[in-house]
Amino acid sequence: MLLALAGEVDAANSGWLTVQLSAMITSASTVHTGAAPSSGVVIDLTLVRFCDASGITALVKAFKHARNQRLRLELAGARGRVDRILRLTGIDDVLHLHAEPKDALTALNSRT
Repeated sequence: MLLALAGEVDAANSGWLTVQLSAMITSASTVHTGAAPSSGVVIDLTLVRFCDASGITALVKAFKHARNQRLRLELAGARGRVDRILRLTGIDDVLHLHAEPKDALTALNSRT
C-alpha cells in the first residue's frame, strides 16, 4: 500500500494523518498472514514541503502500529528540509528512508 502526501504535515493535519495511516495499516494486516512480515505501507513524502514535531509523532505512531501488526513501514521521497528533519530526529534509525517511492516498494516486496 502507498500513501502519497503533499504540502505540510503539521499540527493542523497530523491527527488526520494518524487516522489514515492506522486505517491503512489495519487494512494491510487483514490480508497479511504468516509469521514473517511480507507486506507493509510506503509513505511517499516527495511533495511534502514541511513536517513538524506532530508530523514526526504521527509517523512514529504509524511505525509502532505497523510493527504490532507485523508489517513494515517505509518512507520515501523526502527532500530538503523534510529529509533533514527526519534525519535530525533520528527517525532514520528505525525507519528506512528511500530516495524514491519505487525504491521503497521494491524493498518492501523483496524482504520477507
